[in-house]
Formats: sequence, structure tokens, C-alpha cells
Amino acid sequence: MSGGVVRRFLLVSLLALVGLSTPCLASEGGVRTFQDYESSLDYSCETDADCAVKDRHNCCGYYPACMNVSARPDHDLVEKLCQREGLASVCGFPDISSCQCVDGRCAPAGRGSSLSPEAGRDINSGDEFSRP
Repeated sequence: MSGGVVRRFLLVSLLALVGLSTPCLASEGGVRTFQDYESSLDYSCETDADCAVKDRHNCCGYYPACMNVSARPDHDLVEKLCQREGLASVCGFPDISSCQCVDGRCAPAGRGSSLSPEAGRDINSGDEFSRP
């Protein structure tokens, strides 16, 4: 083999190894931060039928939210982002029984949601962040 072919082979092999060793999130799809993930979720609607209660997850685990029926929250991605960013959540969640479409965005039906008795705030909603 000529020197150029060997160099090219080594370069391609090195790039492949670097690509494999670089930490990545398989379903990341351009999402780099927890806030990116939150922004990527589909809360849009035209009618109440477009909305459903889904577990959007946070750094504490289960966290229900009203979102588009086609939205696909990625719980594994949330866990990886929380770990990578060193984020933590106050555990607890709102008690949402149904959803409605309000001004083009899915929202809890009725007067809004109430927090379960043991609940705190979801600090990953953009209000504040906690780092251990």
C-alpha cells in the first residue's frame, strides 16, 4: 500500500473512533440542553381532541403535562440531559385529569392544575434550576 492510502485509512479510522467515543444522545436530534428538550415538545393544538396528558418527565422522574397527542416525550433523553447538566428537580407533580386547547396551546382543563399534596414545583420548567 502506498503512504497516501495508509494515511487516509488511518485518518478515517481515527475519525470513526473519535465519533464513537464522543458522548452523544442517540435520540437527541439537535437537543443539547434540558431547555432545548422542553422547547422541542409539541404543545400545539386546534381543538381539545388534539391534547392529552402525557409524562414529559423531569429530573425527578414522572411529570405530567398537557401536550399534543402526537408529542413523543423521551424519558431516557431527559435522564441523560439531567445527568449531563447536573440538574435536579423538586419531586412532585401537578394533578392533571384532562386537557383542553387554549389559544392554540394544550393546557390543563378547568381552573388549572393543582399540585399533589407532596408536590413541590417543577424547577425544570424554566423557573429555576438546582445543581447538587
